[in-house]
Amino acid sequence: MAFNLMARKDVQVLYICCGQQQGGVELAFGQRSESFLRCMEKDLPGVYDARIFTILPQMNLYTFGFIWAILTGRSSFMDPRRPVEVRKELKARPKGSRQIVVFLDEFPRLDNSSIRTSDIARRFMLNVFRSFGLAVVLNTTSGAARDLATLDIGRCLQQSGRLWCTIRPTLLAFRPHHAQVIPLELQLIFRNSRPSFAALVVDYLSKHPFATDFVSYMDGIAGTVANAFAPKERFASEVFRVGQSSLFLRASYGTDDFTSNMTRAEDTSHLIGDHFARLHETAPLKLALGCEDHPSNFDGGPEPWQCHSELPTTEEDCLLHLCLSGGKHFEALKDSTGTSIPFIRAFLDAEKAFYSVLKYLSTDQSHYDRLRLEMLVAGAIVASSHRNGFAGIKFPEFLSALPYELRIQSSPDLQIRFPETLAESVVSLAVPFLALPGPTGQIT
Repeated sequence: MAFNLMARKDVQVLYICCGQQQGGVELAFGQRSESFLRCMEKDLPGVYDARIFTILPQMNLYTFGFIWAILTGRSSFMDPRRPVEVRKELKARPKGSRQIVVFLDEFPRLDNSSIRTSDIARRFMLNVFRSFGLAVVLNTTSGAARDLATLDIGRCLQQSGRLWCTIRPTLLAFRPHHAQVIPLELQLIFRNSRPSFAALVVDYLSKHPFATDFVSYMDGIAGTVANAFAPKERFASEVFRVGQSSLFLRASYGTDDFTSNMTRAEDTSHLIGDHFARLHETAPLKLALGCEDHPSNFDGGPEPWQCHSELPTTEEDCLLHLCLSGGKHFEALKDSTGTSIPFIRAFLDAEKAFYSVLKYLSTDQSHYDRLRLEMLVAGAIVASSHRNGFAGIKFPEFLSALPYELRIQSSPDLQIRFPETLAESVVSLAVPFLALPGPTGQIT
């Protein structure tokens, strides 16, 4: 996104990395970014709560000096500066000059254990530029955005109806570098997957040349993606474990049924930050803030906007479902310690969680008891079919895994003995890699 802005002729981008500088882009601007963060640390003790009207009256700030140095083209500065000096340089810019856009990359999540990620620091990073009317773009995780929105709403002193932000809820399509050759078999999957997963697959392709055994190759891809985005440590989060169970069942938080009235919006939003859910909306929406406790739709009435989240379907996020629902190299269901557990245990844990009032997209059952039984059995069948990866699983092994997933036996490796008259024919049967039907009834 930063490069796209830099390529425009009408915009001058001031790029600052607020987080850990790992890649080449962040390191290229490392000195500038570190200078800004050090200036911020020096200024924080005197800016109270870092709102705009508490920043502007400050006589001298090092961050004012940082902005002044950028505007004057200096590569260094020593002393703090006054806001009037910054405004003077802004007014002195020639008419028709490119608009300055501050791009804050890797904007941090709230963490009061560090001064650079505290509530005040995060607000100050934004408001020190906004106090001079400079446009600011944040590039961050959805969890950090949720923290920012939650904290800003309670402090908003704008006039009622003022535009607060524009949310673009859908992910951009992934476009690999033109020199990268993507196998035809993977192109459709790429076009229907989130960029972060697809980018990791491109890296896998560069290190592991495409093999003729497509199924084994996909098992390797799925294991790599799953272990990168769902490591053992993530299962310590109750929300993440609920998300994993929901992924198996094609379950989500609906807005058009009784479940939407039984679950608080702030609880469902955690699946966005702690798992891989998205907002219910697909088109860009504008939010307004007044002095109310909730944002409202800028183009609609004054009614509060509610944050409804849902897990994307397989058609919308193919790699998410292929990689994180278990396979040859990844156990999808674990407890808080990262130990593998059967599907029934994961389902019951999710059911007890506060966030687990879900809408099941794959069933038309109206009575909850019948729906629950259907989901228990269907989920166990799906989990059993994934144990050997995309090649499917031999029928005897499937029948050994199913009682384990239903919590009838303690291990998936206990062999079932068949009568001699059936043994030979049963061994030749296989169960494919299964998934529950989609919202329109299609089998995937």
